[in-house]
Amino acid sequence: MPKKDPQNPAPAPARKRAGRIARKDSGAPAEFIPADFLPPPPPAPGPMAPAMASADCFDAGAVAERLGIWWQNSKDGAYHMPGPDGRWLELNPGNIRAALLADGIEGKRPKDGPLSDCDRLLLFAREHRAVDLTIDALAGSFAGCHTIGGRRVLVRRSPIIIKPERGEGWPIWNAILDGILGTQKWHFLAYVKLAYEALVTGSRDRGQICILCGPQGGGKSRLQNNLLTPVLGGRVANPTNWLFGVDRFNSQLAGSEHLAVEELPAIMRGDTRAVLKERLKMLCVCDTFSVEGKFSEAANLDPFWRTSITVNDQQETILMLPALTPDLADKVLLFRAMKVPMPMPTVTSAEKLAFRKALAAELPSLLYDLTETDDLRNQYPHLFGGRFGLREYADPELAARLREDAPEMELLDLIQRWLAPGGEWTGSASDLEGQLESSDSVSESATRFFRKMRITGRLLGRLADEMPNVVFSHRAKDKRWWSIKLPVAS
Repeated sequence: MPKKDPQNPAPAPARKRAGRIARKDSGAPAEFIPADFLPPPPPAPGPMAPAMASADCFDAGAVAERLGIWWQNSKDGAYHMPGPDGRWLELNPGNIRAALLADGIEGKRPKDGPLSDCDRLLLFAREHRAVDLTIDALAGSFAGCHTIGGRRVLVRRSPIIIKPERGEGWPIWNAILDGILGTQKWHFLAYVKLAYEALVTGSRDRGQICILCGPQGGGKSRLQNNLLTPVLGGRVANPTNWLFGVDRFNSQLAGSEHLAVEELPAIMRGDTRAVLKERLKMLCVCDTFSVEGKFSEAANLDPFWRTSITVNDQQETILMLPALTPDLADKVLLFRAMKVPMPMPTVTSAEKLAFRKALAAELPSLLYDLTETDDLRNQYPHLFGGRFGLREYADPELAARLREDAPEMELLDLIQRWLAPGGEWTGSASDLEGQLESSDSVSESATRFFRKMRITGRLLGRLADEMPNVVFSHRAKDKRWWSIKLPVAS
């Protein structure tokens, strides 16, 4: 080791300057910035200075709100945010970090803090923006987070809303509606108006079941597919299996505002019409539904639905519809549809496409006249009112045919053939079956009837609703009894 030379001491090391190399502005060249010009250090953690505060005051909550980031609160939780094309994306941690970095969020951990801005943002989402359920679409709900039944539900897709616009009228739709419905068209258009307004305003008002009954190939489905479906957000599902109790799973219906049945299936069990009736009533009055899919947990949701049914006017098809008993009549609009030629040619594929485009082009003008003016209410005030905002309607002839062929009316016919005018009877539903099947006058007919209709108690209940002065219900000793008193012949 060399000895120090007292005559030539080594120069003292240069003092390190306080500061750092950095860019003053984005894109500017790097330069040395003295310590005097550096921002003050962040405050130490404490009651007035949270541990996550940083020198640049990064607001994780504001950024999460701006970007629409949510986190699925589950074992395999994923992040969700709207993409650039409007569709919502489901992202794993790696993909969400890439999206945040692309947005300019700092991904490197600073020397003076435990987390980067990107990590703080994701932590904030997990702690403050966690959702309990994520669903691709929910009828009547726009994309975003909703609170339903005390739970946060994230909906990823919105309905497509047609904006009303003043136009040159809707002559093609007017010709179709005039031909198919005649004077009934104003009642139908009032139904369309209220359904559209309930959807776009978010009021979620319930509405009646729309039934169109007419000859095959008459254009009934045109009203469903080219008018109701696009006006109601462009999403449609077939609820037939659920309506008839064939399938309890209904998750496939949850994302469609329009539930459309095109022709009723040939299902005829004793309780078929009863099940259909109860399900139709549910669609009209229930605010929440238990939505259940295969291999998934049921969830109580609040879908916005409007239901339409088209049926041919053959008697065997009409028999599938429930009778318009007092508990159902106010929940149904029963229109008679006529068969008319379309106002444009629809033979070739090109002609059909042109026809569909022409119908779609008139919808903004049609909606403008229905919703942006008061013409319909002013000209037809008698159509509006009642529980659903629209008076019930049933074509008289169709209603009579439904009532005549209803199973409860068949039972009444058997009773009237067995029990003399002015006669009285009291007993249980099974007692009545035995009496009718052993009667000389109606035994054969009664046996055939009860072979297919073992729901005598339900049918007596319907008769009691329709004819409270003829059929009575009462209970004694935990058993239900029925009393029948036929009027004296005039």
